[in-house]
Amino acid sequence: MRKLIKPFYAVLLLIATSCVDDLTSLNVNPKAYQSGTVPAGPFFSNATRNLTNQMLDGFNFKIWSQQFAETTYFTTSNYTLTDPGNGFWVSLYRDVLVDYKEAKAILLKNPSLYPGVDNNKLAMIEIMEVYTYSLLVTTFGDVPYSGAANASLKSEALDPDNTTPAYDKGKDIYDDLFVRLDAAIAKLNPNAPNGGSIGFGDADIIYHDDINGWKKFATSLKLRMALTIADSDPTKAAALVASINAANLIQSTDENAALQYLPVTPNTNPVWVWLVQSGREDYVASNTMMDMMQAPAQDDPRIPLYYTKDKAGAYSGGK
Repeated sequence: MRKLIKPFYAVLLLIATSCVDDLTSLNVNPKAYQSGTVPAGPFFSNATRNLTNQMLDGFNFKIWSQQFAETTYFTTSNYTLTDPGNGFWVSLYRDVLVDYKEAKAILLKNPSLYPGVDNNKLAMIEIMEVYTYSLLVTTFGDVPYSGAANASLKSEALDPDNTTPAYDKGKDIYDDLFVRLDAAIAKLNPNAPNGGSIGFGDADIIYHDDINGWKKFATSLKLRMALTIADSDPTKAAALVASINAANLIQSTDENAALQYLPVTPNTNPVWVWLVQSGREDYVASNTMMDMMQAPAQDDPRIPLYYTKDKAGAYSGGK
C-alpha cells in the first residue's frame, strides 16, 4: 500500500507545479500595492506629512543644537555618534521621495482633462522634491540623487533594484535643484482652467489648493538655498538673490508652509508624541538655551510656553 501512495502524491505534485509557467510568480504578493491603483493625491499627502514629521522629530539634531538636554541617556548629549541621522536619511528617501516619485508617475500615466491642473500638481511635487533633496545635501553633503535636469548627474537614488546607488556631489545637486525649482515656479498657474480644484485639493495639506502660496514657498526656498551656498559660491548666490522679486517671498507667518496637526493619533505633532504621549520625563531644557532666553537683554516671553518650572518653582536647564 505504501508503494502505491508515494507515486500517487508524486503525480499530484507534478500536476500542481505544471500549472505554474514561472515559479518566480509564487514570490509575488497579490495583496501588495500595484502601481497606479491609488490616485496621486494620497501619495502627495503622505510624503508631505512624513517630511514634516521628520523636520519636527529630529531629536538628535535638537539636542546637538542645544534646544534640549538629556537626563537619563547621555549618548547624544555627549556627541557619541552612532549612525547619526540614520532615521532622517531613511525616512526622506523611503517615506518621502519614493511617494513623491509614485505620485508623479501616476499623474504622467493618467493625465486629467485639465492639463493646467496637472502641471500645478507636478510643479508642487517638484518643489517638495527639491526641498527634500536640499535637506539631504545640507545635512549629509554628497548623496544619491534622482530626477536631475542635468543628464551628467549619474545616480538613480530611487531605483529599488539598485542597492548601491552612486553619490553625486552636493554642489552639482544644488546647482541642478536651482534649475528644477525655477522650472517648477514657472509652471505654477493659479488661473489654469479647472474642474474645481486648481491643484491637489484636499490632498494639499500645506496650502490647501492655494497656488500663490506654493509660489511664495518655492521662491522663499530658492532664497534660503541661495543663502546656504553664499560662503562656497558667493557670486552665484548673489546672482540668485538678485533674480528674486521680494514681493514673491513669504511675507508673514500666515503664509508659512505649515501642516496643521490633528488632536488625535496618528496625525498628532511628533514633538507632543515624544514629550507628552510617550510619558518620558528625561528631556529637559538645555542650560545653553535657558541661559540665552533668560539673559536680561532677552527676557524671552516664550519661556513659559516652551517649558515647565522645576521643583524649585523656577526655569532651569540641564547640561
